[in-house]
Amino acid sequence: MNLDAVMAAHPTLGLYGMSNGQGEDRVALADSAELVHAVLDWMSQNFRPIQSINSRWSSYGLKHVVEASMGVYVPNGVFIAAAIGAGYPARFTDGPNPQFGISERSIQKAKRLTVNQC
Repeated sequence: MNLDAVMAAHPTLGLYGMSNGQGEDRVALADSAELVHAVLDWMSQNFRPIQSINSRWSSYGLKHVVEASMGVYVPNGVFIAAAIGAGYPARFTDGPNPQFGISERSIQKAKRLTVNQC
């Protein structure tokens, strides 16, 4: 996954989600490449992609599932970049929190994981 390519394709993506994508928010996301890759690795092991968008969850809710399991703070933009980089289908809205094609069953299973189980 190439974070620079994801950011180039999504110029409004910043550390805290989809916004104006300018200034420090973009720099901070670019500086978070290691965490983006760690989240992508976690997602590829725990979230099953599906073709349809799961409208029950936004990136903001899903990032909390990842945080609880990994035991680290995950900014919304880091989650979004990892999901895009992993190839999950995405639906972008007017707000900062896109939705993704992630299986509900895999989300529910991941919610039961704790830091000690990972």
